[in-house]
Order: sequence, then structure tokens, then C-alpha cells
Amino acid sequence: MSSKQDEVIVDLSCELLGKHEEIKEKDEIIETLKTNLNRSLKEKLCAQKMKWYYKNKRGNMNNSEIESYSRLDFLSSKIRELENEKMEIKEKQDFVLKSEDICLFENGKYVDTVRMLYKDLLFLGVRTNNVEEVIRTCFQRIEGRELGRLPKSAFAKYMLHEARALRWQQQPRVKIFLIYILFPW
Repeated sequence: MSSKQDEVIVDLSCELLGKHEEIKEKDEIIETLKTNLNRSLKEKLCAQKMKWYYKNKRGNMNNSEIESYSRLDFLSSKIRELENEKMEIKEKQDFVLKSEDICLFENGKYVDTVRMLYKDLLFLGVRTNNVEEVIRTCFQRIEGRELGRLPKSAFAKYMLHEARALRWQQQPRVKIFLIYILFPW
């Protein structure tokens, strides 16, 4: 009987050692949680102090500081307004991109966006013969769809000639204005 009792004692001792190890692990976890809690409480207290400081500071400000804060409030509201506008534009863009056909030609003329796109590409130095191909390639790669009717290179050449003519018409006025500024006698 004593060997059986010895076995039971050994088993219970092993269990007791296992429980002590579990308790040590739990104590370590509790200690790390306590340190994290203390750190969080310090951060919360620091944030509350900063909030109190800036809240009181705002009450004791001079006019320039009040103007800067009002400017900051204005800019914050402007940012929110622009973010809302951005979301509306994104929704419109998604709607347009999901629609099956994109209208580029209405009432016998190209829509304003197509003309503006041609103008911008010509301004950036894209050759008149390549403008249509650049637009088609970009739209194909970005959207994965084909575009319908687009102006040919003659349209781009006409726009370029018109811009040059306007430049030459306005250039003498600029020269005369500069002469009066540089030589006022």
C-alpha cells in the first residue's frame, strides 16, 4: 500500500508543480497587463491635461491667435467640404465609368471635355497626329473599354493653328504694354 500511496503523492506533486508553473505564467501576464494599464492611464492623464491646457489657452488668447484658430476652423470646414465634393465626384465618376456608352459627340459637335482634353494634350507637347491614339490608349488601359468617335488629327491641327493665331494677335499688345512699362518717357 505504501507504494500506491507513494505513486499518488508523486502524481499530486507533479500536478502541484504544474499548477505552480501556471500560476507563475498567469502572474507574469497580470504584471504585463498592469504595466500596460498604468501606461494607458498616464497617456490618458497627459491627453486630458493637454486638452485642459489648450481649452484654457483658447480662452486667454489675443486677437492674432483667435484669428489663426478661426482660420484653422475655416480651413477644417473647407477640407470637409472638399472631401464631400470629392466623394460626390467619385460617385459620378463611378456612375459614368459603369455606364455602357460614353457620349463624346452631341448635336453635331464634340463635348467640351473632349475639346479640353485635346487642348491639354497639345499644351503638354503631344503631337497632333498622336492625340487621338494617346486618348484611346489611356482610356483602354485605365478603363478597359473602347471609346467611340473621337476627333482626328485635323481637329488637333486646327486647334493648334487657332492657338498660334491668338498668340500672334495678342503679342503686339504685350510688346506695347512692356514698352510703356520699361520706357515710360
